Amino acid sequence: MSDWTATIDALIDYLSYQQECGVRMIPLDIAALRALDAPLPRPTATATPATHSTTDSSPVTTTTGDTSSRHDRLAKIAIQAASCELCPLWQGRTCSVPGQGNPNSPDIMFVGDSPAAADNQSGNAFVDKDGDLLNKMIKAMGYTRDDIFLTNVCKCYGPNGRRPKLNEMRACLPYLISQIDIINPKVIIALGADAAMGLTNAQNSTGLAKLRGQWTRLGSTPLIFTYHPKNKLMALPPAKREAWHDLKKVLALLRRPLPPRT
Repeated sequence: MSDWTATIDALIDYLSYQQECGVRMIPLDIAALRALDAPLPRPTATATPATHSTTDSSPVTTTTGDTSSRHDRLAKIAIQAASCELCPLWQGRTCSVPGQGNPNSPDIMFVGDSPAAADNQSGNAFVDKDGDLLNKMIKAMGYTRDDIFLTNVCKCYGPNGRRPKLNEMRACLPYLISQIDIINPKVIIALGADAAMGLTNAQNSTGLAKLRGQWTRLGSTPLIFTYHPKNKLMALPPAKREAWHDLKKVLALLRRPLPPRT
């Protein structure tokens, strides 16, 4: 299959989306046409990755390795998270939720904000009804949950399901950074405003509308922002189209063809 297939499909879908929005003319100059002969660019940084301070209980920096070694190091992080008391969230913890999936340089790592109530009981990420919607998103991209990795910035459930606070995400972020170092995903997809806030060290979560669909980097890993499945907007067709458009950007970056529509 030609390397242009995914690009052409993405262009067709983009133009169709613009048509649905009422756009009838898109200017295009000679320089833009000539640029089509150039290699596809990698995303460039547009935001500042999160930073964190190191404490004695923070996970140590790790490097990638063989499968058994990755599993062992991820298990150590899970043990650390399970006994962590760096922020108040530990008080409502039944199970810490380190995440699960493919640790061997998967194409995608999905990162939410914090576990749901069902996750808190099971110890697994995205197992509630929001997880069902995420499963559909993953399947639409041509993957299964076993192909990718699922986790959150915070590893503990918030009281009564409340949104995590920035200081709580900052306290837990070293665990996620260590996981990313070990798993080495090709792309990270941040789900929702709070995950965007935690990953970029922002002071508030009002910028998702501007961040959504935009590329930046977390370290050397491409990072893109989209809606969280729990967002009520995801029940509306426009938001679903926008989220799907974001996911198609990921497929284009990974040079994966769009799966056939079912």
